[in-house]
Amino acid sequence: MRTLGTLISTLTIVAACGRFASAPEVSPGQSVQLQVEQTAIVAGSTVRVQFIRAADSRCPVDAVCITAGAAVIDLVLSGSGPTQAVTLQLGQKPMTATYGGLLLEATALDPFPKLQQPRGAQTLTLRITAL
Repeated sequence: MRTLGTLISTLTIVAACGRFASAPEVSPGQSVQLQVEQTAIVAGSTVRVQFIRAADSRCPVDAVCITAGAAVIDLVLSGSGPTQAVTLQLGQKPMTATYGGLLLEATALDPFPKLQQPRGAQTLTLRITAL
């Protein structure tokens, strides 16, 4: 029984280390690409940025629309004060967020919508700038 407990503890630690080891590190002034549920670490700080989800109502590239639409992106920011849930927006009225002395701006969400094409995995390009 003790061996089973040790094995479970070891696997939990290895899984947690693997999750943080795969988090990309981005320096202020640079951009980073994130998949849904992926976290980036801001170099030289304790700030972590997690891409939670995106709701994409942008006009498909192969359609004619009355409005351009927008992509609304949900992030969770942590490590510099209280954890915050923030919303960014791509489109005619872009929205940015500030946290821990940083400005966060969504610059792209891929793939861009197309008619008759199922939505695939989304990749967010996020620019992080020091204030």
